[in-house]
Amino acid sequence: MKKILSMSLLVIAILLSACGSNEAAKKITPADDVSVFCNAILHFDCNSLQKIGMTLEEYEQSFIDGFGQSLVKSSGIAFSDEQVKRINDAVIDVLKRTQFIVETVSENGGNAKVKITTDTLEQFNETLLMSRIPANISSMSDTEKIDAFANAMADALKNLKKVDQTEFLIDCRYDEENKMWVPVQLENFADVLFSKVFKF
Repeated sequence: MKKILSMSLLVIAILLSACGSNEAAKKITPADDVSVFCNAILHFDCNSLQKIGMTLEEYEQSFIDGFGQSLVKSSGIAFSDEQVKRINDAVIDVLKRTQFIVETVSENGGNAKVKITTDTLEQFNETLLMSRIPANISSMSDTEKIDAFANAMADALKNLKKVDQTEFLIDCRYDEENKMWVPVQLENFADVLFSKVFKF
């Protein structure tokens, strides 16, 4: 009985070892690594952010200081910090629902070309915003009007609908130091993604 048990354990150990070897041997494609970047940027995914060397808190602050602030400033309204957060939370919420597909088109040594297909949302415009402004806004105080605009902007952004999909190509290179494929134009990759998702 002991021999049967020890043999069974040996078989299990060999099988587990084989599984680990297959996993280690699995080739990571350029599309796999670019998907990590997309998942981090669009979905605020903690594991993906960790792989590219950022925490969720760092990325959220970076997003608010960059894309989020530019969006709020474009309204021309002096929102409070709480209202800015409300609007940014709405943008983050709709981004997390955005779907994308990443495919490797070509790979040659340490260079590759990748195709990204992402959802494109309906245009955020004045008509969409004004349809959410309360009918009694003219009777509100200035403070109440600003808050009503913040609510309308957040609601409009949060409920943007998918109207299309956009395909585009990017060049990648293999980063030996970090052992992963990265977009060649990494510094503006997030802006490129956002420009494909949103229409302003």
